[in-house]
Amino acid sequence: MGRPRFCQTCPVWMTTPIIFRPWRATAAMQVDRPSPQTNITEKIIRAHSENLIRLFFGLSCLATLLVLVLAGVGLNRVLSNMVIKLAENEAVAVSQSILRLEGFLLVNQNRRGEEELTLPHSRLQQFDQRMKNLLSPFDILKIKVFSPEWMILYSTDHQIIGQIDFGNQRLNNALAGNNDSRLETKEMVLDLDLEEKFNVDVVEAYIPIRSHQGKVIGSFEIYRDVTPYREEILEAVITSILLLGILLAFALAAAGNVFSRKIRAMQKLLNRMSDLTSVDPLTGLTDRLHAIEHAETEMARYLHQEPSRRQVFSLVMVDIDHFKGFNEIHGMAIGDQILRLTGELLDSLRRPFDFIGRWGGDRFFLLFPDCNSQQALTRAEEIRKSVENAPFEVDGGMHKVTVSIGIGSAQISDTQMNEVLKRADLALYAAKQSGRNRSISQQTMPANSAHLDEGKLS
Repeated sequence: MGRPRFCQTCPVWMTTPIIFRPWRATAAMQVDRPSPQTNITEKIIRAHSENLIRLFFGLSCLATLLVLVLAGVGLNRVLSNMVIKLAENEAVAVSQSILRLEGFLLVNQNRRGEEELTLPHSRLQQFDQRMKNLLSPFDILKIKVFSPEWMILYSTDHQIIGQIDFGNQRLNNALAGNNDSRLETKEMVLDLDLEEKFNVDVVEAYIPIRSHQGKVIGSFEIYRDVTPYREEILEAVITSILLLGILLAFALAAAGNVFSRKIRAMQKLLNRMSDLTSVDPLTGLTDRLHAIEHAETEMARYLHQEPSRRQVFSLVMVDIDHFKGFNEIHGMAIGDQILRLTGELLDSLRRPFDFIGRWGGDRFFLLFPDCNSQQALTRAEEIRKSVENAPFEVDGGMHKVTVSIGIGSAQISDTQMNEVLKRADLALYAAKQSGRNRSISQQTMPANSAHLDEGKLS
């Protein structure tokens, strides 16, 4: 029994007689050949997969940035509220100390025996000095004492004593018995020694003043300097954001790695499914739809080249002669085996970069890149002879078939793949009309082959 041998002087396979038997691994054989899906469907799948991965990382980075910003704003607010609460508690303690130590100068009984706030001018200097001595250990910049009628009875800034702060909602809230504190940044403020301080963070705390009977008889307004906390809060926020950012980066990298693996696994599965859907189930060769896609891709490559430097390609149509009669005599089961074996033989004769597919029925499709009409005709003749000389063994019986081959090659004036396909079809029909078992190219077509009846050529 002979084995296929490669001709050293010709880029196609030459064969001595060889018996072809059915081979069940035809589909696996086809997997080794680059599928046309690689040019179109696989590229689409890969592009969408890559876009999905980029979208995932883009949205993840955006979400991470948003989380960090919100976390920073939230943490800054939480820490600021803590500072406000601490300053408010300190203001409450200071106000209680003032009332306990200096209350005799500030709180007096009226004619009805009720406690009220009064600060005669004769006591102002004494009260002011005692207040500065009392408040000097604390970071208090200013203090005011309000009557229930919104009058400023005392302030470390003497210029505003006696003024009415009508309409101050925060003061009204304190006179209603509630503590009211707020963090604000002052461009300039006077401290207890009347020295100017700039860009200061202060907690303005309004603290109600109550009589021994629990009645609100006035309010303190205490300015607590919390500027030193500004840098501490900023440092705490930055440190926390950096740590959170590192954790999120690791989490994002891990999630991205898992996501990428899943996407690529899905991509491989889709590619495999695409390959399966592009394979003709009988022969294991690429089906007609995807063969056309491959041809279109080759045509696009051809048109993309400079006209003077284009590398011609050829399309080859291979049709089994008298196959309808073969099926009627031997049955479709044996006919199907012959189709499979013919496909295997044609596949074994191609170059690694050639393409083969089943066009439909008893017809096969080959594409020869970088191969002009004369070269394609030479190769087609060698393929035809290989089929003619190869007996096929099916169910213990030996069968031989012949093929007719038509070749169409790209021309400089072509703009569509259909033009090349039409030439290959016409050449095939000319080969059939001329007696079958022969190869004809567009250059070797008989002059009377322009109008052929496809229906009569089987």
